[in-house]
Amino acid sequence: MKDSLLPEVVLIAAMDRHRVIGGPDGGIPWHLPDDVAHFRAAAKGRHLLLGRRTFEEMQGWFTDQIPLVLTRQEEYRVPGGVRVSDVTEAIARVVSAGQNLLLVAGGATVFAATIAMADRLLLTLVDTDVSEGLSSVQSDSLPRFPDPAAFGDWRETSRIERPEDERHVYARTFLELTRC
Repeated sequence: MKDSLLPEVVLIAAMDRHRVIGGPDGGIPWHLPDDVAHFRAAAKGRHLLLGRRTFEEMQGWFTDQIPLVLTRQEEYRVPGGVRVSDVTEAIARVVSAGQNLLLVAGGATVFAATIAMADRLLLTLVDTDVSEGLSSVQSDSLPRFPDPAAFGDWRETSRIERPEDERHVYARTFLELTRC
Protein backbone atom coordinates (compact mmCIF):
# COMPACT_ATOMS: atom_id res chain seq x y z
CA MET A 1 0.00 0.00 0.00
CA LYS A 2 1.29 3.46 -0.93
CA ASP A 3 2.11 5.94 1.83
CA SER A 4 -0.63 8.58 1.67
CA LEU A 5 1.92 11.32 2.38
CA LEU A 6 3.82 10.59 -0.82
CA PRO A 7 2.77 12.22 -4.08
CA GLU A 8 1.33 10.23 -6.94
CA VAL A 9 4.08 9.48 -9.46
CA VAL A 10 2.88 9.74 -13.06
CA LEU A 11 5.04 9.11 -16.13
CA ILE A 12 4.09 10.86 -19.37
CA ALA A 13 5.62 9.89 -22.70
CA ALA A 14 4.99 9.64 -26.42
CA MET A 15 6.48 6.61 -28.15
CA ASP A 16 6.48 4.71 -31.41
CA ARG A 17 5.37 1.08 -31.92
CA HIS A 18 8.63 -0.15 -30.34
CA ARG A 19 8.57 2.22 -27.33
CA VAL A 20 11.14 4.55 -28.96
CA ILE A 21 10.83 8.03 -27.43
CA GLY A 22 13.56 9.95 -29.28
CA GLY A 23 15.15 10.20 -32.68
CA PRO A 24 18.71 9.31 -33.69
CA ASP A 25 19.73 12.98 -33.32
CA GLY A 26 17.85 13.54 -30.06
CA GLY A 27 14.57 15.31 -29.60
CA ILE A 28 11.07 14.09 -30.32
CA PRO A 29 10.93 12.54 -33.81
CA TRP A 30 7.42 13.82 -34.67
CA HIS A 31 5.27 16.92 -34.35
CA LEU A 32 1.76 16.15 -33.12
CA PRO A 33 -0.17 19.24 -32.00
CA ASP A 34 -2.75 17.27 -30.02
CA ASP A 35 0.02 15.43 -28.16
CA VAL A 36 1.58 18.79 -27.27
CA ALA A 37 -1.84 19.92 -25.97
CA HIS A 38 -2.19 16.63 -24.04
CA PHE A 39 1.23 17.16 -22.43
CA ARG A 40 0.54 20.80 -21.57
CA ALA A 41 -2.82 19.93 -19.97
CA ALA A 42 -1.27 17.16 -17.86
CA ALA A 43 1.72 19.33 -16.88
CA LYS A 44 -0.16 22.54 -16.03
CA GLY A 45 1.02 23.79 -12.65
CA ARG A 46 2.95 20.58 -11.93
CA HIS A 47 6.45 19.72 -10.83
CA LEU A 48 8.11 17.96 -13.79
CA LEU A 49 10.99 15.57 -13.27
CA LEU A 50 13.32 15.55 -16.28
CA GLY A 51 16.83 14.55 -17.10
CA ARG A 52 19.24 17.31 -18.03
CA ARG A 53 19.29 16.56 -21.77
CA THR A 54 15.50 16.37 -21.93
CA PHE A 55 15.27 19.68 -20.06
CA GLU A 56 17.68 21.30 -22.53
CA GLU A 57 15.75 19.90 -25.52
CA MET A 58 12.50 21.28 -24.07
CA GLN A 59 13.66 24.87 -23.53
CA GLY A 60 10.73 27.17 -24.23
CA TRP A 61 8.12 24.57 -23.19
CA PHE A 62 7.94 25.59 -19.55
CA THR A 63 5.28 28.18 -18.80
CA ASP A 64 3.62 27.33 -15.51
CA GLN A 65 5.46 24.12 -14.65
CA ILE A 66 8.32 23.70 -12.19
CA PRO A 67 11.14 21.70 -13.79
CA LEU A 68 13.07 19.44 -11.42
CA VAL A 69 16.17 18.54 -13.41
CA LEU A 70 17.89 15.31 -12.42
CA THR A 71 21.64 15.62 -12.99
CA ARG A 72 24.93 14.75 -11.34
CA GLN A 73 26.36 18.13 -12.35
CA GLU A 74 26.36 19.96 -9.02
CA GLU A 75 26.86 23.40 -10.57
CA TYR A 76 24.07 22.98 -13.12
CA ARG A 77 21.60 25.90 -13.07
CA VAL A 78 17.92 25.47 -13.89
CA PRO A 79 16.27 28.76 -14.86
CA GLY A 80 12.75 28.69 -13.40
CA GLY A 81 13.35 25.32 -11.77
CA VAL A 82 15.53 23.28 -9.45
CA ARG A 83 18.43 20.86 -9.90
CA VAL A 84 17.90 17.59 -8.02
CA SER A 85 20.45 14.85 -7.46
CA ASP A 86 18.02 11.93 -7.18
CA VAL A 87 14.36 10.94 -7.34
CA THR A 88 14.01 11.06 -3.54
CA GLU A 89 14.99 14.73 -3.57
CA ALA A 90 12.44 15.43 -6.32
CA ILE A 91 9.69 13.75 -4.29
CA ALA A 92 10.71 15.73 -1.20
CA ARG A 93 10.43 18.98 -3.18
CA VAL A 94 6.92 18.07 -4.35
CA VAL A 95 5.87 17.22 -0.78
CA SER A 96 7.39 20.42 0.65
CA ALA A 97 5.50 22.45 -1.99
CA GLY A 98 2.23 20.86 -0.82
CA GLN A 99 1.67 19.15 -4.18
CA ASN A 100 0.21 15.67 -4.57
CA LEU A 101 1.67 14.65 -7.95
CA LEU A 102 5.11 14.35 -9.54
CA LEU A 103 4.96 14.22 -13.34
CA VAL A 104 7.95 12.42 -14.86
CA ALA A 105 8.63 13.65 -18.40
CA GLY A 106 11.77 11.72 -19.35
CA GLY A 107 14.14 10.90 -20.87
CA ALA A 108 14.79 7.21 -21.01
CA THR A 109 17.14 7.10 -18.00
CA VAL A 110 14.69 9.01 -15.81
CA PHE A 111 11.79 6.80 -16.93
CA ALA A 112 13.87 3.70 -16.09
CA ALA A 113 14.63 5.12 -12.63
CA THR A 114 10.98 5.89 -11.83
CA ILE A 115 8.72 3.33 -13.52
CA ALA A 116 8.93 0.88 -10.60
CA MET A 117 7.38 3.53 -8.32
CA ALA A 118 4.88 4.89 -10.86
CA ASP A 119 1.19 4.94 -10.00
CA ARG A 120 -0.01 5.89 -13.49
CA LEU A 121 1.30 6.08 -17.05
CA LEU A 122 0.03 8.65 -19.57
CA LEU A 123 1.22 7.32 -22.91
CA THR A 124 0.81 8.53 -26.46
CA LEU A 125 1.30 5.59 -28.81
CA VAL A 126 2.38 6.98 -32.18
CA ASP A 127 1.73 4.75 -35.19
CA THR A 128 5.22 4.91 -36.67
CA ASP A 129 8.58 3.16 -36.51
CA VAL A 130 11.42 5.61 -35.80
CA SER A 131 14.05 2.92 -36.43
CA GLU A 132 12.85 2.23 -39.98
CA GLY A 133 15.80 2.62 -42.34
CA LEU A 134 18.39 2.64 -39.56
CA SER A 135 21.06 0.01 -39.04
CA SER A 136 20.52 -2.39 -36.15
CA VAL A 137 23.29 -0.61 -34.21
CA GLN A 138 21.57 2.76 -34.70
CA SER A 139 18.17 1.28 -33.87
CA ASP A 140 19.46 -0.37 -30.70
CA SER A 141 20.87 2.97 -29.50
CA LEU A 142 17.55 4.82 -29.71
CA PRO A 143 16.07 5.87 -26.34
CA ARG A 144 13.13 3.71 -25.30
CA PHE A 145 10.42 3.81 -22.69
CA PRO A 146 10.69 0.81 -20.33
CA ASP A 147 8.26 -2.06 -20.91
CA PRO A 148 5.49 -1.45 -18.33
CA ALA A 149 4.69 -5.19 -18.11
CA ALA A 150 8.16 -5.77 -16.61
CA PHE A 151 7.24 -3.50 -13.69
CA GLY A 152 3.94 -4.90 -12.47
CA ASP A 153 0.34 -5.18 -13.50
CA TRP A 154 -1.47 -2.26 -15.10
CA ARG A 155 -5.13 -1.59 -15.81
CA GLU A 156 -6.16 0.46 -18.82
CA THR A 157 -8.30 3.31 -17.49
CA SER A 158 -8.60 5.40 -20.65
CA ARG A 159 -8.01 4.99 -24.39
CA ILE A 160 -8.61 7.64 -27.03
CA GLU A 161 -7.70 6.79 -30.61
CA ARG A 162 -7.06 9.49 -33.18
CA PRO A 163 -6.49 8.87 -36.91
CA GLU A 164 -3.95 10.74 -38.96
CA ASP A 165 -5.37 14.00 -40.32
CA GLU A 166 -4.31 17.25 -41.98
CA ARG A 167 -2.43 18.35 -38.82
CA HIS A 168 -1.11 14.95 -37.71
CA VAL A 169 0.92 12.80 -40.06
CA TYR A 170 0.53 9.77 -37.74
CA ALA A 171 -2.39 8.08 -36.05
CA ARG A 172 -2.01 8.04 -32.29
CA THR A 173 -3.60 6.55 -29.20
CA PHE A 174 -3.74 8.33 -25.87
CA LEU A 175 -3.57 5.62 -23.23
CA GLU A 176 -3.80 5.87 -19.45
CA LEU A 177 -2.63 2.92 -17.37
CA THR A 178 -3.07 2.67 -13.61
CA ARG A 179 -1.06 0.31 -11.44
CA CYS A 180 -3.19 -2.57 -10.13
